[in-house]
Amino acid sequence: MIAGVWVLVLLPLVDALQARGWATDIPVPSIFDLRGPLTLNDTFIFGWGWGLGVYQPLVFCIGVVLLFSKEQGRRRGKLDWTRRWGVLCSYVVLLLSASQILYICALVFAGIAACFISIPLKYQPHSIQFFIEVSTACLRYGPSPMIGAAIVLVAFSSITILLACIPLFDALRSSSRCPR
Repeated sequence: MIAGVWVLVLLPLVDALQARGWATDIPVPSIFDLRGPLTLNDTFIFGWGWGLGVYQPLVFCIGVVLLFSKEQGRRRGKLDWTRRWGVLCSYVVLLLSASQILYICALVFAGIAACFISIPLKYQPHSIQFFIEVSTACLRYGPSPMIGAAIVLVAFSSITILLACIPLFDALRSSSRCPR
């Protein structure tokens, strides 16, 4: 439970690095041969300045799951149902956050497929059908990032944090020396 609290404390780290301007100063190793230096602000972790990074939803989910984990020697209580629902809500938050990133990936796949289609037929790669099917399926059947998805994301995040208060209160109550 303490590890989950510490992971959740690191959640505002991204915003602090961006607010101070340090994210543009931290170099990141590059796999591909790029023309300029790659900084932490240019990576998928921070979302290229669009707020679509993977750091915050992933750290939120990991922190909440650790927060709801069972401690050794703890007796079962009548509010243990909040742990299951809290973990489930944190996974919903992660999936709703991933929908924005998957939508952008589907648009990129559609662009790659369009570039491949523009190549003469005899030089087209065999993977063109894969790009067309994946991008079409994601754009047609996948969740599109709309204002409703953002509202549901905020609602599930709030519910998760409210459910997290119950195990924290229970842990603080059971560790106190005062009689019940």
